[in-house]
Amino acid sequence: MDRSQSERHPKRNWVRMMTGTLAAPAALALFAAPTQAGAEKGSEAGGYVSVTLEKEGAATGSALDQMVTDLRRDGQDAARPIVVMLHGFDSKRENGTQDYTHISGKLRRHSERAGMKLGYVGVYWDSHAGDRAKWVLQATGSRLTSLLGMKKAVKNPYLAKCRLAAQVGRSGLRSVFFRLKDEFPQAPIHVVAHSMGAQVVVAALAPQADAKREAEMPTVQPRRAAQLGMVTLAGADLDSDTFTRKDNPALRSALRRADVWWFTVPDKGQADGVLELRRGAGKGDAVGNRGLKLTSEDLNAMLARRALVLDQGNIPAGHAIEDYFNEKRVAAIAASLAYLENPVAQAGQQSLLASLDRVLEADRREVATLASTGDSCVKLYAAWKANTNLSGISMVSVTDRDRRVTPAGMQATR
Repeated sequence: MDRSQSERHPKRNWVRMMTGTLAAPAALALFAAPTQAGAEKGSEAGGYVSVTLEKEGAATGSALDQMVTDLRRDGQDAARPIVVMLHGFDSKRENGTQDYTHISGKLRRHSERAGMKLGYVGVYWDSHAGDRAKWVLQATGSRLTSLLGMKKAVKNPYLAKCRLAAQVGRSGLRSVFFRLKDEFPQAPIHVVAHSMGAQVVVAALAPQADAKREAEMPTVQPRRAAQLGMVTLAGADLDSDTFTRKDNPALRSALRRADVWWFTVPDKGQADGVLELRRGAGKGDAVGNRGLKLTSEDLNAMLARRALVLDQGNIPAGHAIEDYFNEKRVAAIAASLAYLENPVAQAGQQSLLASLDRVLEADRREVATLASTGDSCVKLYAAWKANTNLSGISMVSVTDRDRRVTPAGMQATR
């Protein structure tokens, strides 16, 4: 809405704000809603190694030792790829167990069909907000008092877990990543995360962005860079402007810490209903619903190294993790993991990553054809390679429009 509309409809704006404020806690409750796909999950032969972090987010030495012991018992060697799984907001241990069994079972089935074996680690962190009726009421009170200028009068359980997510990333998750790398130095480490788990991953890769809280929880090995393979963020409960904030430019460094960033984003007219209403808790638009904002430099760099995947469509309105990691999406993820493991093997040739590499290697005539056909992510890469305007590409936008988002623009952004 432009300024003139806002001035003409002040009451309408107030109603919208209050409606969002009151509706958001109920929507946030859906983050924690028990899954309804028990039969489907029960049929999955999922097996994974679990790591439970301390309440404040740290990983104990004994927990890490047990993780390594269990992985070796499951046949983990120095080179077999490892998938680390992360749940989101308000997940009880039993729900996390079901979710990890669901994901690892499906991923194992599809990856083994591709001739690839993976190790699986499920990380549990204290995202559970307690009795739902109580915290929903508390979240409502927190938002209302905040709007009245009393921001600290009532603690918001959701926002408190957002702060904990950053702490978990800087501490416990980094401990997991580094121990895995030390024990299995040639093994690529991939991540699949849902919802608020995205905040945990970003914090682990860019811990310096939360330096002001260093006294509360020191960053694990702050001078060591965590480097990951493919990071899949499904229904990311992550602010869409995370990587373009002028008040915290350190967050941008996370983009360089993964070989591939795979984001789920909705088609036009589609939305994850839970993420849509997070604004009522005082948060901005989510990556999982509005896509990414990037600088032209970062977007150019990510496209040039085939590091950005926008998995558009197939978005569940109810935000459930088992609906995000459905058969079709898991098959696509497994195919791309197989391609990363062995780019010349037949198993990965039909993967999305293989298709994107073919775009980057294509001549001008082939690129022109690809720019008007096929997958939306393929179109994005083809439009970029063809030096055409990306304004028609949804779910990714640049904040510095004076810079070119094309291969030719790479020189201008260096």
